[in-house]
Amino acid sequence: MEENAGDIAYGIEAVYTASAVMMFWYHAVPVFGWGCFSFWWLRHHPDDLQNAFIPLVTFLAIVAAFWSYPGSGRGT
Repeated sequence: MEENAGDIAYGIEAVYTASAVMMFWYHAVPVFGWGCFSFWWLRHHPDDLQNAFIPLVTFLAIVAAFWSYPGSGRGT
């Protein structure tokens, strides 16, 4: 917020900062979940390797597409 000489403003100004710890957890929890699902699937369907890892690989592709979007890390 810019301050002008005659303006009075009351309130809270939100400032966004990325947390490395939260970014790690936002990525690690789903990867761990899909990894657990993959091994659970393989336990019940031992010959079905492809279908076991499709959800995990799809999630990783979506995350990669999100982070490769131009400007996603620069706050623009």
